[in-house]
Amino acid sequence: MADDESPFQFDFDDDVFLTERIRSKPETVKVEYEAKQETDGWFHSTKNYEVLMLERHGPNQLKSAIEHDYLYKRYERALEGALAFIHISDTNPACKINNTREMCEIAIHSAVRLNNYALAEKILDRKQPTMELGPLLLKGAIYPHCNNRHGDALASLVDYSQQRRLDYAAWRQMAAIFMDAWTKDKNLNENPEEMRINIAFLCLQRAHRIMTSSRWFLKSEFVRRRYERELKVLVKEMEAVEQGDAGQFVAWINGPKPNAKAAGLGVYKWKDIEWIACEWTSLFEEEEEQVKVADL
Repeated sequence: MADDESPFQFDFDDDVFLTERIRSKPETVKVEYEAKQETDGWFHSTKNYEVLMLERHGPNQLKSAIEHDYLYKRYERALEGALAFIHISDTNPACKINNTREMCEIAIHSAVRLNNYALAEKILDRKQPTMELGPLLLKGAIYPHCNNRHGDALASLVDYSQQRRLDYAAWRQMAAIFMDAWTKDKNLNENPEEMRINIAFLCLQRAHRIMTSSRWFLKSEFVRRRYERELKVLVKEMEAVEQGDAGQFVAWINGPKPNAKAAGLGVYKWKDIEWIACEWTSLFEEEEEQVKVADL
């Protein structure tokens, strides 16, 4: 086959490669645009909750309205909306919302603001799987006011602290639980075996150690003010129960036959009481180990 008859021969003119293609620029069309001026509370709606929740963006709109009501202390409206949000999510298959944790928390806070602890307790008892630890703190703060469920409150805070050992706020709340029960139960206050005030003082000391040994960015004015404010409150709480003796509690729990009921601790799970004692003991063991390392 001749060279000029090669099947790979392309008959391109040289000017195809040498000529610069001139592209015309498209005309720019100016479009008049005016940003939407949203007013405060634009997301409030007069629609039925059921109708609104089934719209595409309805759940988010209702959520914003509920949060807005709570922010402006309209707790009755916030509670009504949150309960409707939860109910529709639970009962209507057409509603695709499967996580109502935030709405449950708003409903609980609203119920507490309205002094409706029975409703707050009912919502707290809902079985709602979540990886968040916030609900455990919430239970620890509110359960003591719900039919004196101090044991459930402590169990929640222990669960929380086992995952976040260095949160002093949880230890402060543990102390508040024991002190609340001790204050309400006047019959056992003079009992020589009474241990609630002692374990409360231990919890406050633990909170103080965590707080003062943690790293705070005190160069920041905001952080420094917060640190000083919370430390001042913590010191006052410790002064209020200065008659407590952490050593007496440790000696009691390590004794031959500690009687939890006689000590006023019968409503708590024994494993939770033991965990608190172990954490207190491990604190000194860690400090001793640090001293040994420093000496080396």
